[in-house]
Amino acid sequence: MYYPGILTFNKNAYPNPFVTFKSDKITSYESLIPLPDLNRKWPPVNITGKKILFENKNELIYFEEKNVVRIVFIKPISEMITANAFYDYKDKDKKLLQDKAWYVTASVKID
Repeated sequence: MYYPGILTFNKNAYPNPFVTFKSDKITSYESLIPLPDLNRKWPPVNITGKKILFENKNELIYFEEKNVVRIVFIKPISEMITANAFYDYKDKDKKLLQDKAWYVTASVKID
């Protein structure tokens, strides 16, 4: 899926940098979290009364509102590299990714 929008990087959020993507249909927040958090309490949000579309250990898709689907997941860095097509990290970037997991929460407006 592709949708035009604005991508921003908040380097002041270190050690958990946040990348934000915003458009009129999609809003997503990505961060790096310490690897032990990969097994933290799941789900990381209250889904009581929500219509669950998909859920497993580290992935969740549900209706946040009638026309808004929320996607939340925690993945290993190897999947982030594949999804974002980053293959040639510099040494300082490799250190930033070491012992981290990729955390994403996104909302998608559907019509």
